[in-house]
Amino acid sequence: MSQAALDSIVESWGMDPARSFVGRTLGTNISAALWRSPDGGERLLSGTDADVFIVAYHQDGLPRAHMLLDTDPIYDGAVGANSWLVVPPGRKPLAEVRGDWNVLHLYIPTEFLRRIASDLPNASMRAMAERCARLIHDREVAPLLQRITAETTAGGAPSPVLLEGLCAQLAATLVHEFGGSNTAARALRECLAPWQRRRAEELIAREAVSGLTAGELAAALDLSRSHFSRAFRRETGMTVRDAILERRLDEAWRRVTQSDDPITQIAHECGFASASHLAARFRQRFGKSPVEARRMAGP
Repeated sequence: MSQAALDSIVESWGMDPARSFVGRTLGTNISAALWRSPDGGERLLSGTDADVFIVAYHQDGLPRAHMLLDTDPIYDGAVGANSWLVVPPGRKPLAEVRGDWNVLHLYIPTEFLRRIASDLPNASMRAMAERCARLIHDREVAPLLQRITAETTAGGAPSPVLLEGLCAQLAATLVHEFGGSNTAARALRECLAPWQRRRAEELIAREAVSGLTAGELAAALDLSRSHFSRAFRRETGMTVRDAILERRLDEAWRRVTQSDDPITQIAHECGFASASHLAARFRQRFGKSPVEARRMAGP
């Protein structure tokens, strides 16, 4: 992608070019840009008309994001660290983000990926695009994206040769892991449909304090517990148990700081075995005990 094309994206997002990049490197095949929000707040981000696959990597996560591909919602909520997605050519991404954020974008020409796919048996860029057009946490890909981020933000001028080598390795990994007929089929089976993820998040938000279990969540989505647990962790970066615990702690915090209910009662009604169990988890999450949090909240 040309420098002019990158600058036009900055302008379309309403960002100051002098403050929008943490780092930027252009190579022969792939462009890498680490965008940042210098002042937080809300912002609408859109894609590009260029014939490229966009890899968007959120190393630190996002406080809040509402994402669409064309008109299809693919995510709404906080974005976990080390999550990423691939936007294929011809799709129109739109994201509304809030708060401070840093996002690495890699612009990989379609022809470059096609050449890689031609060297791999049964590889399909279409399968890769269908699999990756959602937020993903993947142990094979995240380290490569972390290294590319580090090279993009390094002091001085990053080596175009090194950067392109890393990007080529990333592109090959994406095609191999998610574009092969067997791996693509397996990966598609091991993910949640958008409606399933939304339903799971709704149930966790509403029923977590009532003793909701992973088995009950899986049954509500017509999935086996093992399949649901794997898919949920793959897409959110946390276990179902941890997601339920996080929601219970959020509710406990609200009641501790906004009501006069006894701590023992809050513990019981938020799904904890005892007040001491709540206190241990509460301190682990928030860095203070329920009593300290109530005292700090004031009358």
